[in-house]
Amino acid sequence: MAVIESLEATFSREVEWVETHLGEMLADWPPIPDPGFEKLKESVTYSLMSGGKRFRPVLSLLTAEALQLPKARALPWGCALEMIHTYSLIHDDLPLMDNDDYRRGKPTNHKVFGEAMALLAGDALLTEAFYWIARSYAAEPTLLSSLTLMLSRSAGLRGMVAGQALDIEPHPQLDPSGVERLHRLKTGALIEASVQGVALIAQSEEPIQEALKTYSQSLGLAFQVADDLLDYDVDNPEPVSLVGVMGVRESRAFLEKLVDESLRSLKKLPGPTDSLQQLALFNLTRVK
Repeated sequence: MAVIESLEATFSREVEWVETHLGEMLADWPPIPDPGFEKLKESVTYSLMSGGKRFRPVLSLLTAEALQLPKARALPWGCALEMIHTYSLIHDDLPLMDNDDYRRGKPTNHKVFGEAMALLAGDALLTEAFYWIARSYAAEPTLLSSLTLMLSRSAGLRGMVAGQALDIEPHPQLDPSGVERLHRLKTGALIEASVQGVALIAQSEEPIQEALKTYSQSLGLAFQVADDLLDYDVDNPEPVSLVGVMGVRESRAFLEKLVDESLRSLKKLPGPTDSLQQLALFNLTRVK
């Protein structure tokens, strides 16, 4: 319980930064006096400012702390990832995808604004994320190039979108490596980018970047394993669940291994890592 309470306090503190910056991003939109544009902005705002854990941008801020980097430097990156994440949720909820009526206790975007406007809201968020990165790091062209490459790789055919495609297509029973690959792409790619992008911004040395790569990859997959353990139904197992293909005992052992890898990798960082450690341990705490 101490880990959970500490993390809740940490997230509550960091989320204030995120909410403020997201509001500034929305306020920067061009003033186009047209009902269609106003509805688009309303649709984007409805989903982007609907709350949620803000896990990815907060993870970016905690990484900045561990690298002794001013958090303001990492904030645009983390918030751009939150825009990508929000766009993916809007599109996932559409009738031709998951066909969900509610998200975070509220009607989904397409239920309020219609399918066409929800689609455009997702398109706008995806594109605006790249605009915000370009604007925020324009004075550092080498860094901007590296961040743009990472963002496109994590969000597109080499990351999240590829994982979503693997998830929606009918496929034969996957083995553990296939399920792991799916989740590393669909969920893990943006989590990894939340950490590794900050390492680029901080101009971290190669050993630090490698340590954070290990941490972020293990953390992202650990969250998925913990989710699968909590959701596992022995009578109706999910076809793309790690627990479904590995079994409960093996999945718990795998989770412990992932958490251990995360914790060991943090020992190489120069700044305070308490919050990152608690985030890794949280995955064990919530499945006890």
